[in-house]
Amino acid sequence: MERYENEAAAARKIGKFDHPAIEKLAGAPKLSLEHDFYLEAFRTIASDRPASMSAGRIGWSLVVKYGEFYNLTRREIEELWYIIKAMDEVVLSSSQSSSPAK
Repeated sequence: MERYENEAAAARKIGKFDHPAIEKLAGAPKLSLEHDFYLEAFRTIASDRPASMSAGRIGWSLVVKYGEFYNLTRREIEELWYIIKAMDEVVLSSSQSSSPAK
């Protein structure tokens, strides 16, 4: 979705309002503030994902650091971990299934 947002922003700058990215975003569901928080948290935390030959799992310590930075309670951090872990599973399984077989 972030790629579409970047493409749409570039298209708007040059006045191409019929660009496919703009049309795709127009039909995208609007997130509640709570869901938007989790999506932004995932994007931020995933940007600090361990680097290796293949994408590694997001670690607990990254989620704790994020939660502490935003003064989340222990329970809120545990909920955030549960959600981030589930989102990470989807992203990793999607990237593994789309990578070419060796």
